[in-house]
Amino acid sequence: MAEDRSRKPAYWLGPSKGTYAFVGGLFVLGLLLFIMALILPNLRVFVHIASTPEGASIYIDCKEIEAKTPATVEISSGHHQIGVKKPGVKLALESVDVDWLDWGVLRDSIDVTLAQDDWERENADLIFESVSAERFPAIKVMMKVKDHSGRYLRELSAANFQVQETKEELCLNGTPEIRNFNEIGRGRTIVDIVFVVDNTNSMAGEINTLKQNLIEFAEKLVANNINFRLAGIAFGDEVPYRDLKEFTPEFTAEKEAAAAAREFKKWVAELKAVGGGDNPENSLDALIHAAEMEFRPESQKYLVLVTDATAHTAGDRGNSMTEATFEKARASLRAVDQCYYSSPQAEYGDSLSATNLGWPFSKEILTEKLLNEIVSKYVFYIEDAFGTEVKGERSFKLTVNAPNGEVYEGRSVVVR
Repeated sequence: MAEDRSRKPAYWLGPSKGTYAFVGGLFVLGLLLFIMALILPNLRVFVHIASTPEGASIYIDCKEIEAKTPATVEISSGHHQIGVKKPGVKLALESVDVDWLDWGVLRDSIDVTLAQDDWERENADLIFESVSAERFPAIKVMMKVKDHSGRYLRELSAANFQVQETKEELCLNGTPEIRNFNEIGRGRTIVDIVFVVDNTNSMAGEINTLKQNLIEFAEKLVANNINFRLAGIAFGDEVPYRDLKEFTPEFTAEKEAAAAAREFKKWVAELKAVGGGDNPENSLDALIHAAEMEFRPESQKYLVLVTDATAHTAGDRGNSMTEATFEKARASLRAVDQCYYSSPQAEYGDSLSATNLGWPFSKEILTEKLLNEIVSKYVFYIEDAFGTEVKGERSFKLTVNAPNGEVYEGRSVVVR
């Protein structure tokens, strides 16, 4: 009988139907996992975001979206950090975990109350007088350092200062460079000062105090290696002011400095304390014009307001026809490094962020307190770490390591 070679031997090990089914199952499972990996992260869940006050910017995972609060936004499944921010307030952060099973529904609601960023009040040791982005990306800082006993620290160098820059809502951190570091009074310092003086009836005593002590004030400036110029604006109810004294000439010798001081003293002596009418006076117009005077570009620019009266403002129906407001005056003051005031009226500090020298105006205020305010400070530039493409607020934390071993910290905010 012939052998049938078409039949497979019993020991043949090719894939069985079960094997085909197993491999097919793995393929389908892999395909499903692949599809899920593509789809699940893109399943959208709705989250409502509100804030008090409204109109705040919304940041999702360090990226700003177009919507402002209140808004209902779509976010993908997973863990997310949501930030809510307005200029001048602290960043509010909330975390949400979104389950893909909630896709297409309103998953959560976030409602935050935004707190004022009182960074100025938080600084006990470092006093930031001005932080200006006028020459951005170079940011000019003018500040003072107090030790724990309240005394101003002198003779610090750039090596004593460390800076950290953050923009928390965008998860940005940087270490900017400090340059052009200068301590006022340590090297030759150029300072331009405009006295903005109320010369209405009630101010005769203050005008006389200024006149009697100007020479001593000027001598102390020179003794602290300060090259100064003095100018003045006198005001009452009139718009924009009553009288103006342009800056005294520049000087290169101490003898010329004394002559400049005498020239300014003569202008003060000629001021007559007259009129006034109602209690408010037109101090805001006077400050606005003082800030627009011809300062030397390289100078430290200071205004000193001396008045016992509140300010006339646009539409107050008083004796002045001013169009000035505190908002306009505050905007003008950005052109100067610091505005000081001697007045019983707190509105100049509250509304203009001016530095209070005290009241009544006295010899001590002029020749000691004002002088100390001018000479006990540091001026330097910070090179912004984030560049021109990043807009809005950025926060700077400064750490000062003093030679006595003490460490002082403070924070400032600047708007680009």
